[in-house]
This record gives sequence, C-alpha cells and structure tokens, in this order.
Amino acid sequence: MRLSELITIYLAAAAPVGVAYFLQQGERSPRSRMFAKAVVVALCWPFALFFQFFSGQATIAEQINGGDEATSPDDEHLDAAIAACLDALHEAEDSAHETFGVQSEQIRHTLLDACSGLERYVGLTRAATLVTENALPSARETELPRVAGRSGDDLQLAGRCLHRRNVARLCAHQTRARVELLHALAEIHEVIDRGYLAASADGQSVRRFSQSVVLFYGRVIALLSLLEPDQTAAHGIARLLDAACARVRALEVIARRRESLITHTGNESCTASTPQPTNAKPLLPRTI
Repeated sequence: MRLSELITIYLAAAAPVGVAYFLQQGERSPRSRMFAKAVVVALCWPFALFFQFFSGQATIAEQINGGDEATSPDDEHLDAAIAACLDALHEAEDSAHETFGVQSEQIRHTLLDACSGLERYVGLTRAATLVTENALPSARETELPRVAGRSGDDLQLAGRCLHRRNVARLCAHQTRARVELLHALAEIHEVIDRGYLAASADGQSVRRFSQSVVLFYGRVIALLSLLEPDQTAAHGIARLLDAACARVRALEVIARRRESLITHTGNESCTASTPQPTNAKPLLPRTI
C-alpha cells in the first residue's frame, strides 16, 4: 500500500470526526474558530476519539454517582405526598391536644408511632422497588465469597445467592412494616372510642379531631397509591377511612340532634295552670 493511499484512508476516517465535533459545538464560538478546531480534531482523530471515549465514560460514571442528587418527577410527587401526610399528622396532633388536654399524651404517642411506621414503610418500599432477584450481585455481595477464596462462576453463583437472600429479607421487612403501619393507623381510629378520653371532651372537639384523622387517612392513601402497584396497604387503610367517615357522620348527627333539642326547649312557653272544675258541692253555712 502506497503512502498516498494511507493518507486518503486517514483523511476519510478523520472527516466524520471533524464534522461531528463541528456540529457538537453549536453556536458557542465564532464559526471560524469552530472550523479551525474541527480541522485540528480531524487531523488528530485517533487522540480525539481516545480522549472522547474516556471522557464519555467519566460522564456516565458521574451520572450514576450523582443519580441520588437528581430527583425524577415521580420522586418529587412522592416527596410532596410525604410532606402532605406529615402536615396532616401534625394537624391531628394539635387537634388532639386541644380536644383532650392533658390526656392527649397517649394519642400523641399513637400518632408518633404511626408517623415512624409510615416513614419506615415508605423507605423499605422505595428500596424494594430498586432491586430484583434476577439482577447481578453488587461488589459488596461478592466481597465475602471472594475473601473465602471463590472465583469465576463460583463467585458469581455465591453472589447471586447472597443477593437473592438480601432481596428476600428486604421484602420480609417491607411486609412486616406494612402490617405495623396498618396496626398503628387502626390504633388512631380506636383511641377515640375509649370512654375516658371521649368523656373528657365535648362532642364538637371530638368531631374536629375525627375530621383531622380522616384527612390524615386520605393523604396516606394518596401516598401509598404512588408506592404500591397492587394497592395492598391502601385498601386496608381505605376501610379505616370509611369507618372514620362513618364516625364523623354519626358525631354530626348527634350534634344536630342536640342543637335541635336545645332550640326546641328554649322555644317552649310557660303557660299558667288553670284550676279544673270539680263536682264537689259547696259548703252550706251551719245553722245554730
């Protein structure tokens, strides 16, 4: 092969590299400078491709490492739903303090248990959506088998087994957290039925607290609908929401009856009692 043919092949391979570099620049600088840079890159295309390859790998690594910082629209909606649940929970806590006074400490602990259970379940569900049983094991999962002396296919097999065990444990923790969350939310609903708490507050305050609990249940259902495709936990909380709504309606009916009874009693007029005629004969004067 002659030198002219080598030069032709070299320039033919350099032309696409120069054109691609020229198009990537856009309107960042004047066209003359862009053209000069493209010519230099085209003439040194082996070094340019080598540099672009490693810079591209670094960019991908930065995207992977910085993926936790960048939030997707779904994560933004999820964070907003979590914030709404916490706001409703704090509102219910304030309403409980206004309703039950010094006896609201037990309700406060119940609400805090529900808050911690909700955060635990949300965190475990988020982690469970990021892993699958058939995924490749991570470096941490293959570290222990590597230290034990395994290598090759044996190392990958041990890593897969460890990965599947970790996924199973994570799913078990998620299921347990779901059950604990349902129990904590049901405890909020049941705490209102306790006689010594309801007796210490008036009906209007209890109704306001029940309405705040209904609001909290509704926002929890909206949050879980974003987390679970099968809506398992959301269906369980929906039953609690129906029961809480029924309690609010019952309290409203009782309040209306009391108001109507007070209004009816206040409008009654006092009428003077009139003596009833009797058939008794009048007494005659006694004669001496």
